[in-house]
Amino acid sequence: MTPQDNDVFYFALGRVCVEDFWELLLLAGNGYGIGANKMLRALYERAVTLLYLQTHSEHVDDFLDYDIVTKHKIGKKIRETGYPVPGLTDTVLEKNREEFDRVKDKFMVTDCEKCETKHLNHTWSKLDFVSMANTTPLKKWLVPAYYIPMYHTHSTPTAIYARLQPNGSGFNPDSQPDEATLAL
Repeated sequence: MTPQDNDVFYFALGRVCVEDFWELLLLAGNGYGIGANKMLRALYERAVTLLYLQTHSEHVDDFLDYDIVTKHKIGKKIRETGYPVPGLTDTVLEKNREEFDRVKDKFMVTDCEKCETKHLNHTWSKLDFVSMANTTPLKKWLVPAYYIPMYHTHSTPTAIYARLQPNGSGFNPDSQPDEATLAL
């Protein structure tokens, strides 16, 4: 990508962050603190990625190319399950596979140094997300914007407990203003 292309990319990713913020604000403003925390996690991941890529522009193409890997993985699952996706024809899936073959080598990571075996990395960067976050000014928000919301974005007992009545008498139908305040 050219520097001008990168600027368009940074703007677009930043714009997605703005939309995430407005969605978070809508949820939190209406007392949906758990939902706001889920949006906070998404917003934080995008903002960290944006800041990291602005500092390490040599990885923008990796970020963009990994989308090809993701589409290929999803395409394989679509073929395996037979789940119908409008417009996703065998021709499109084959094109996705060809694109994947073009980029996959840049995402291979070593399994075993001795055997020299490799596997496809689970993400676009060889740097894990926490390490990436620690290279940005957003590192101080790692716990409240990444780890705590993780309870609600993953299937965890904490996600269940957060929705129970304090006295244990069932699910709490009320909003979560404390979580909303924390998300904001």
